[in-house]
Amino acid sequence: MRGYQSTESVAARSSSLAAAAGAPGLLGCVGVGLLAGLLTAFMDSLHLHLGLPGHKVLFWMPPLIIARLVLRHPIGATAGAGATAIACLGCGANIAGGPAYVPLIVLAGSVLDAAAGLAERRRLSFWLVIPLLGAAGAAGAMLCAVKRLAEPLLKTHLLWSLIPDPAASVIIYAFFGLLAGLLGAAIAAGVIRLKSSRRGRGAA
Repeated sequence: MRGYQSTESVAARSSSLAAAAGAPGLLGCVGVGLLAGLLTAFMDSLHLHLGLPGHKVLFWMPPLIIARLVLRHPIGATAGAGATAIACLGCGANIAGGPAYVPLIVLAGSVLDAAAGLAERRRLSFWLVIPLLGAAGAAGAMLCAVKRLAEPLLKTHLLWSLIPDPAASVIIYAFFGLLAGLLGAAIAAGVIRLKSSRRGRGAA
């Protein structure tokens, strides 16, 4: 792309990692998903009482994005999301409203996979991948807000009490999803850059 000729594409930087896209890559994404689920369950046990729906996405979505972009398995985020839900619910914590809503978490993971796959096919630069995954994170989080569409928003914060339900829930979910997507993609970009530079120095 003309504006980013000096920036290596995600596909170019992570081509050496493509071999991990088989079973090891998938297992790696599932393992990260399990850890993300445990982290989410731990944070849930702290009873932070933030009063904002959707904040848990900040705990489980960034690790899935990092694993998906680094390991490059086409369904890595989808499988990782399923593992996250299983681990979190297995610990007795709540995610996306309970077991009945696990498909929403998995569907959110498939949105991340679709965005990552698009970035790899188009050989987008990191500067484009980060906002793309941010948008995908927002979309995935909004899918998880389906449960909230049938429930009134807890009027904990005056600002959000001014927004009609269920729009407030969707907006908050999208906001946290955007942050999670941007964070995960930015960290993944740094990891891939570091691996690429180390390999370059080793080859030299």
